[in-house]
Amino acid sequence: MITTLKILGVILGSMILVLSIFIFIFIYFGDAGCGNEIYQTIYSPDHLKKVLVYDRDCGAITGFSTHVTLLDTSEATSSGGNLFVADSDHGRAKAHEQYQTLIDIQVLWINDRTLEIEYDGKARVFTKVDQLADIDIIYIKK
Repeated sequence: MITTLKILGVILGSMILVLSIFIFIFIYFGDAGCGNEIYQTIYSPDHLKKVLVYDRDCGAITGFSTHVTLLDTSEATSSGGNLFVADSDHGRAKAHEQYQTLIDIQVLWINDRTLEIEYDGKARVFTKVDQLADIDIIYIKK
């Protein structure tokens, strides 16, 4: 009886240890399963800023989302969009003509301090920032 309890204790302890390791890995590397695919880099007319248009894929369950990020020209890609994030709302919004994993979106610098983002109005929008780092963003729904 005591031997059986010891064996069960060792098995239970091992299971808890393995589960704890998996939880730690998931929390610590939680974003590791996501990938960005940059489709457009659009520089401001003065070349001090750039906008990245890319999709973010975090696996089969979440699908793709379209991100627009404003950065200084020398900065690398961030983990997520800081200006605009949207998805197709389960196929309701049209896909981009050239890049099928993006929603239908066009990004254009009007001048050094104004950016225009035109996107499908049926998209599900998660982030939509009107001003960042002295840059005004104008949104147009198609």
